[in-house]
Amino acid sequence: MNRIDTQSGSNDWSVPSYWPALSGAETHVWAVDVEVDAPRLEALEQLLSGDEIARANRFHFERDRARFVAARGQLRTILGRYANLAPASLRFAYSAFGKPSLSPSMGVERLRFNASGSDAIALVAARLDADVGIDIERIRSMPDALAISKRLLTVEEHNELTSLPEELRNTRFFQYWARKEALVKLLGKGLWQSLQSFSLHPWSAEHAQRVTIGQDGTTVTQWVIPITAPRKDFVAALATVAPIGALRCWTLDALLEQGRQLGR
Repeated sequence: MNRIDTQSGSNDWSVPSYWPALSGAETHVWAVDVEVDAPRLEALEQLLSGDEIARANRFHFERDRARFVAARGQLRTILGRYANLAPASLRFAYSAFGKPSLSPSMGVERLRFNASGSDAIALVAARLDADVGIDIERIRSMPDALAISKRLLTVEEHNELTSLPEELRNTRFFQYWARKEALVKLLGKGLWQSLQSFSLHPWSAEHAQRVTIGQDGTTVTQWVIPITAPRKDFVAALATVAPIGALRCWTLDALLEQGRQLGR
């Protein structure tokens, strides 16, 4: 089983001594393993709704089904803690483009979230009163990175990617992809939002970027923040509608294990 590296990075992946509370403009990001043992997978599946089980059963490969169940069950676990509600009782609403939110009927409309998964890792971002978008990508060989970037990125972004040494190109390609996906997920339009409608050039390796995005004949300004991924072979990014007051990165499995040891 692939385990998440919980060593602290620049975003301070850590294990809280108790379940943290959201406040103000603070944003929390949780890293979860989605490859879990059979007993835990069964317990997480018990938290899912009928439509989520139906979605899980549409996966062709059992590994993909199990990862979906684990990710969705742990998403419910996290949101249930913040909302002070049983995870299985949570109800979701979906936008016209499929972006999920907690149903207004639950009375926790202040709690906003977004989730992303890649291979055995998923990330969940949560914040009060402001939408978020998050993405994580595993860095892998991408021989056609330049062809894809020419078709999907802006001219400036493609040219910057072209100028890089080959050994750095794959990482930068996925860094671009993660940040753009986080912004698109924040906007909630999915593939209807062109990745060429906004630019991340000039590149900022470590700092938050303010990004102006063309949308329906108007422009909106959002922020994208690079996140040190919980494993070195991944990249991740968080997008928000406004600057964040603080970014806290936690590891769910380590917190739950700590709770079991303490009898919580």
